[in-house]
Amino acid sequence: MSSTAYTILGVHSDSTDEEIKNAYRILIKSTHPDNYCGHDVPRHIVGIFQQVHSAYGLLMDPKRRAALDERLESAKPRGQPKQSGLGFHVDVLG
Repeated sequence: MSSTAYTILGVHSDSTDEEIKNAYRILIKSTHPDNYCGHDVPRHIVGIFQQVHSAYGLLMDPKRRAALDERLESAKPRGQPKQSGLGFHVDVLG
């Protein structure tokens, strides 16, 4: 996965479980294949849906999340401040 789970869900690395759950719920509702009511579901929507689901599973597992955080921290160049807010904006109202 080239994007981190944080980026996929649009949350910060210091987000609480509740913030992660809320982001997941918003994204899963907007990308769920059932929204297409009998129409062919675009492949990119299926891919996004799967990525959102996988990212949520990773971040809600404390051991896997800690391992991700450790990998992200060790991948940073030395002296770079800890980054918070690796997310993207999702407009769910329009």
